[in-house]
Amino acid sequence: MNRVGFRVASYALVVWVLLACSGGRGESSQGSSDAAPPTKLTYNARTACVGGRLYANSVLPRGEGEFITNGFDRRWWGRLRGNAVGGHQYSGFQTSWGRNQYDTYFGDSSDGLRGGHDPFYFGRDGEAPGAPNGVRIEAFPMPLDLVGDPAVGNAEWYSGVLDTPVDLRYGFFVARVRVPPPLPGISPAFWLLTNNGTPQGPHGPLNGEWDIQEMFGNDFGNGMNSGNILWNSGASKAQNWGGTYAWPSWEATTASRDYHDYGVLISPGGAPISADDDGPGGPGYVDGTPGTGSTDYLDGVALPGHKGGADLTSGVSWKELMAMFQVGPIGGWLGTPLSVNFPAYYWIQWIRVYKPTGGSC
Repeated sequence: MNRVGFRVASYALVVWVLLACSGGRGESSQGSSDAAPPTKLTYNARTACVGGRLYANSVLPRGEGEFITNGFDRRWWGRLRGNAVGGHQYSGFQTSWGRNQYDTYFGDSSDGLRGGHDPFYFGRDGEAPGAPNGVRIEAFPMPLDLVGDPAVGNAEWYSGVLDTPVDLRYGFFVARVRVPPPLPGISPAFWLLTNNGTPQGPHGPLNGEWDIQEMFGNDFGNGMNSGNILWNSGASKAQNWGGTYAWPSWEATTASRDYHDYGVLISPGGAPISADDDGPGGPGYVDGTPGTGSTDYLDGVALPGHKGGADLTSGVSWKELMAMFQVGPIGGWLGTPLSVNFPAYYWIQWIRVYKPTGGSC
C-alpha cells in the first residue's frame, strides 16, 4: 500500500471506530467510488438536512422505527394493514406477516400455524462492532412440522417481513441495517412498494417500487441494487431506472460485517419516465439533475449513477408507499439456496421517514 492509500485507509478506520463507539446513532457516513470519503448528509432521530432543506422524522409514530433505543413493538408492527393473508403479492398492502411469496412463507409466532415458529428477535447483535440492539429477521428451512402444510403453500423456506404503509408523496427514507453475507438464492432487501398513484406510461398503468437496498444472492462481490423499477403486468416490456453499484473502496467494512445506512430522497421533478427498458442515460442507471426525482444514498452520500431519476409520483396528488424489510430464499437467477448456509440473518437498527418541513438548514 502506498503512502496515500495508507492515509485513506487510516482515515476510514477512524471513521468506522467513531461510528461503532456511537452505536450507529450518529450521523451517517460516506459514499462514492472515490478514494476519500465524500461529504455526507447530516441526520438524526429528529431531523435531516438534505440539500439545504430541513426534513422532520415525524411520519411514523414516535419511537416505532427506533429499534436500537425503543425496542420492537410487535403489536404495532404486526397489525392488519390491508389485504388478508393470501392477497396479491404485488398490489395492495398486507399484514406484516402471513404471506407466501416465491418459495418462502413469511410468518411469525402468532400467525395461527402450529409450532409457533418465529423469525423475529430483538436483542444484541453480537456479530457487529459494539454489539448494538436491533431487530433480527431470520430465514431458515421450513420447519418439519410445517412441511406440506397447505397453509404455507408448500413453500420450502420460512422467514419474516416487516412493513408499514406511509402516506407520503415526497420525502427522505433511510434505514440502518446489516445484511447477511452474499448467499446463493437469497435477496435481503429494504424497499418501497407503491399501492397506487403511479402515472400511466406508454404501456398502460404501471406499478412501481424503489429498491433502496437489495443484495443479489449470487453477487459475491457485495454488489447492491438501488433505484426505481416500473413494470406493467399486462405488457412484455418493463420500464426501469436504477441498477447495481459496486461496494465503495473507501468503506471500512463490507455490507455484512457492520451496519450501513441505505436511503432514498424522493423529490418533485426528475427526468420523464422512459418508454424503453433502460431509461434515458443507458442501461442500469442514470445521473440526472440533483435534488429532483429520486436519489439513492449509501451512508449519507449520493450514489453515482443514481441521482435525479424519474419522478414516479409526477401528476399524482396522493401516493401511499409500503416500506418493507425482508430476507427470503428466492432461487431462480439468484442461484439455488443451500440449507448449509442457513439460518441467514438480516438486522435492522432503525428506520426513519422524514417529510419536508419547508424550512432550511
